[in-house]
Amino acid sequence: MGPIDDDKADLSSADRTAGREGDAPEDPRKGGARIQTYTWILITAWNLAIVISLGWNLYQARQEIQAMALTTARINFDKDLLYRR
Repeated sequence: MGPIDDDKADLSSADRTAGREGDAPEDPRKGGARIQTYTWILITAWNLAIVISLGWNLYQARQEIQAMALTTARINFDKDLLYRR
């Protein structure tokens, strides 16, 4: 056995497993990219929820204003009819 063979014999099983072709160690930056992706998804979902809530509240406010205006118009119309009689 030569000096190259002695080096391979001293490697632990974990070192030998990591050294095989195709089994490159996982890039630690991928975890950060995954967290960043999830963060952007969460931010987008939160903003979408706020926009939907705002739209719904504006719609409800408009409906209520129209209902109050219609009620006020009917009351004034009925008052005018009653006055003219």
